[in-house]
Amino acid sequence: MTGIASESVPGIRSESLTTFIGISSHYIENTGDTDVMFLEMFKSDQFVDVSLNNWLRRMPPEAVTAHLNLNQEQIAEIPAEKELVIPG
Repeated sequence: MTGIASESVPGIRSESLTTFIGISSHYIENTGDTDVMFLEMFKSDQFVDVSLNNWLRRMPPEAVTAHLNLNQEQIAEIPAEKELVIPG
């Protein structure tokens, strides 16, 4: 099964295997009652993890406002440090 950035991948159940192609963005949301175990594997000897929140907070606020139509209050609500697990 291959996921695409804006695509919901239905039918993932316990012990399912899912792949994400190339540089497609993705996230995992646990909609069940048990813990999720998630393993990322890469076909590379180098990995760089970029936090969008962290990147946005380090950009000039005028650039974020101009490109994403966010006001200063909304920008200030973006976490400045990377959150490994975002409570939901």
